[in-house]
Amino acid sequence: MSQQPIRVAVLGAAGRMGRILSSMFARDARFELVARVDRHRREESMGVCMPSIIEDLNDAPKFDVLVDFSTPEATESALDIVDRRGVAWLVATWAMKCAKKSSLWGRNSPYLSPPIHRWGLRSCNA
Repeated sequence: MSQQPIRVAVLGAAGRMGRILSSMFARDARFELVARVDRHRREESMGVCMPSIIEDLNDAPKFDVLVDFSTPEATESALDIVDRRGVAWLVATWAMKCAKKSSLWGRNSPYLSPPIHRWGLRSCNA
């Protein structure tokens, strides 16, 4: 019996990392890339078939995890949507201030926010 792929939405999909992540998820059979979300609707296929970029996360079909490589403003705007949908969330928004990151703690949805540069970890724990 085969396991169903994990349905993924990428927030910040038009950026450099968003394009790379979208391409990786689209090529891996363990995942189903169901939505690419970005306020900039630049399309780039990267040699693989992917869903078109949409501007509003509310318009995304059902997904299991949101991979967020966007801006602090986009991350904040996604908070209620993630909670309402009850999905997991990987937040890799690097410019987010520590005070704003703390708004993710205690949410209803599971999330992971790894330090993605050496200053982020030190400044958030100082």
